[in-house]
Amino acid sequence: GQLTGVSLIHNTQAYQSVGGGEMRPMEGIKSGARRAADFNVYWGAGGTIDSVIDITHNVVVPFAADHLAGTWGILNPSETATDAAGSYDQRPELTNTDFHCVPPVNSTATHDPGNAECQGALFTLSQTAIPGPIVPFSQGLPAALTDPVFADAGFGLYLSGDIFTIGLAGGTLPSDGTVWSLRTYIGAIENGVGAGGDYGPATFNVFPAGTNVPRSWTAVGTELRVSFDVTQDVNSPVADDISNVHPVPDPFYITSGFDRSPVDARIEFINLPTRAIIRIYSSSGVLVDLIEHDSDQFGGSATWNVRNRNNQVVASGVYFYHIEANDQRRVGRMTIVRFAQ
Repeated sequence: GQLTGVSLIHNTQAYQSVGGGEMRPMEGIKSGARRAADFNVYWGAGGTIDSVIDITHNVVVPFAADHLAGTWGILNPSETATDAAGSYDQRPELTNTDFHCVPPVNSTATHDPGNAECQGALFTLSQTAIPGPIVPFSQGLPAALTDPVFADAGFGLYLSGDIFTIGLAGGTLPSDGTVWSLRTYIGAIENGVGAGGDYGPATFNVFPAGTNVPRSWTAVGTELRVSFDVTQDVNSPVADDISNVHPVPDPFYITSGFDRSPVDARIEFINLPTRAIIRIYSSSGVLVDLIEHDSDQFGGSATWNVRNRNNQVVASGVYFYHIEANDQRRVGRMTIVRFAQ
């Protein structure tokens, strides 16, 4: 990209614009704050940034002085010079790795011992840019100790997961009313020219390749609002819903007094829908019993104890059953044969 009055835009990315070893832990920590969005940085008077707006999600990006998150902040060379010996590169100029002394990146020694870490005081971010000497090195230690200071003065800028080393042409700050725009992506950049060499034109791919993956939702202050309409249809069961209902066993035989006592005699009506009413009639049309079936699953069963509503054991004969489920009706018959007393 390009910005008027800016001579350097160095975006710190492990294995892309800088070596992997000292910056890889930082990439992991701040990756959760990165988002796919368009940002506008609004400059006020005296080098102060008035506000940063995520225009994709229509939210204000908050300023944070003491940590890196879904926020923004300026790291000035004057701040890093206060404890140069405590920074990773131990240089008084502002470098990429000075952001390791801003929480939570200062904890990288725990995550990756021996790589980038902060040995001294923590650095504080500012809303106002104070240009100073910068070193946008791309090599790890010890080579970084001899990388030259950039020709123009500048500062460091953190913005929602991205770190930039900014060089200002002639060290001149943006004028009041200047707007910087940034577009960030979520995906994988392949090829390109970086610390590893020239691998041809850079290409961008979503991850995983060939899939439509929603972008991460890390915009601080956004709201998720869902609007939907509900249409509730109460559909009556079709005839097949009760066509398979039948009593088991049928015929119901008791050929011996030892087969089954009147106490535990039972007939099961199987393949019932979740709700049904079963009425049992004698061959003369007298209502013998009524069973209300209410279950939480289709294909249930209901038990008839082969007694009438007065709790008397029914006699042998042909009986009719009437199944009612919503507006469906079905009539069947069954036979009960008892042994001769």
